[in-house]
Amino acid sequence: MCSSACVSCGVSSEQQLIADLKSGVDGAFDRLYEQYSGPLFVAVQRKGASARDAEDVVQETFLRVSTTLQRIDETKSLSGY
Repeated sequence: MCSSACVSCGVSSEQQLIADLKSGVDGAFDRLYEQYSGPLFVAVQRKGASARDAEDVVQETFLRVSTTLQRIDETKSLSGY
């Protein structure tokens, strides 16, 4: 598999990120957090949560992701989790 998004092999950058996470590639979890923590925080605040509660939700979500990595389906979007 390619190390980044690869049009010729049909692997999206999100699929590659999931594969990197499952393989334990250094920095993969940091990339995941950087890409999704901000949008998740905003989405939680839009539901009426305080900044502190939104931070808690973000932390709990990424903790859950870290403990269930092997069950994540590479064919589905991470935003659905």
